[in-house]
Amino acid sequence: MPFALMGGISNLIWMRGTAFTLEGIPISDGMVSFVSLILKTLFSVFAVLILIATTSFMEVVHQLGRLGVPSIVCLQFVMTYRYLSVLLDEASSMLMAYTLRSPGQRGIRMKDSGSFLGQLILRSFDRAGRVYQAMKCRGFQEPYRRGKTECPKTRDWLYITLFLSLLFSLRFFNLSLFFARLVR
Repeated sequence: MPFALMGGISNLIWMRGTAFTLEGIPISDGMVSFVSLILKTLFSVFAVLILIATTSFMEVVHQLGRLGVPSIVCLQFVMTYRYLSVLLDEASSMLMAYTLRSPGQRGIRMKDSGSFLGQLILRSFDRAGRVYQAMKCRGFQEPYRRGKTECPKTRDWLYITLFLSLLFSLRFFNLSLFFARLVR
């Protein structure tokens, strides 16, 4: 959102031509572009939030694999998602140790932050190595195995057809004018 906001503000500054007038107020091309950019970004963010809220992470990764994303990238997503809490626990314990060693200090001093992050990276590499060895002991195989792929069902094809027909009708026909004529 901040990037879209900055891009929209720059459009307000640089695009000064009048697109149309609304009740005698001139609306610039930059304002139209700004509103369009913000709305598209909001709808994209809402779509991602709805996807995350309604679909499990493993199902999203599975679908990425079906779309042709390489299996190593899918594996990277799964491992990062699964072991992010381990990394956060490691950082939390390091922060607790730092806080106990420097009483009265709020946060990490700037001069110590580099060594703190370096130590966190080294500890996380060591932890990742141990996790990998444990996974190999439990039978983990290198190429990431995806689950069984399902063929689309009739209701899926019906949904796709209806959705695409709606999109095409919205693109090629002025539905607001059609509904206005129906009301009259």
